[in-house]
Formats: sequence, structure tokens, C-alpha cells
Amino acid sequence: MADLADPVVKGTILKKLDAFSQPENSHNLRAALADLQSSLGLIDIGVKYGVLGPGEAHYLREEWFARWQGQDVEQEIRRGLIDAVRQALDQDLPIDSYWIYADPDDPHWHQIRPPVDRVTVEVFRNPRDEEKVKNPNYVRVITLNIYTPPLPW
Repeated sequence: MADLADPVVKGTILKKLDAFSQPENSHNLRAALADLQSSLGLIDIGVKYGVLGPGEAHYLREEWFARWQGQDVEQEIRRGLIDAVRQALDQDLPIDSYWIYADPDDPHWHQIRPPVDRVTVEVFRNPRDEEKVKNPNYVRVITLNIYTPPLPW
């Protein structure tokens, strides 16, 4: 489970997703994309490729996806993953993923992104290659942000 002291989180599952998305693993990433576009369950796909262990699969299935009633959270995550994986493969870049949750008690939340009332996934590539010249530590990636409303617990 993630440390919720900060509304921007990269927990174990997202770290595994990022590692799986490295360009040298493009063969498996292409296979995962085909599975994401099939009728296979998202959690089953995560287990198949080692992104989810049994405990993580159980947590997502029984708790995380069920938190936001009336929303097809799994379908929104799948849509974002398909977009991110396609871009990663097309541009030969890794994915850098984050969970960003609305915390109404955090005065900085509105600076990060306007409040969301549904689970939303956003995928984008960071700016142009010219940024490498300005910042030698600059790394191009496909960013996958999963935004969630305030945690309903």
C-alpha cells in the first residue's frame, strides 16, 4: 500500500509498471498491449506480466477498484494504460506513472490539478528534446497520471 502523506504517490505497483515499461522490454510490452486490448481482466494481465503479485491483485480487486462506487475504474485505468503503452512503444520511451489523489485538507491540491469527481487517467510525453540542452538530468518519458477524488474511507 502507498504512503498517503503526500497526494502524489508512486507505490509498489506503479514502480513495477515503470520497470516493466522499459524500452528493452518492448517485446513483452507489445504482448501486454494486445492483452489490454482484449477481454482479459486488467488484474489478470497485471499478474500475467509480474506487475501484480497475489496480494496486490487481491487489494486492487477487493478494495481499490471498489472505492469509487458508480465508476468503471478498471475501464478508465485500462484506457490510460493502452494510451501510455502505445506511446511508449511508438516513441521507444519508458512510462513514469503516478497516483495523484484529491486531498481536500491539502492547501496545495488546487495548484496540482483542479479537483476531480471521478477517477481520471492522463497520459502525456514530457516536452521537446531541447530540454536536454537546458537540463543535463532531463529524461524523456511517457507520463501516466491516475487522478482520484478524495479517498472514500
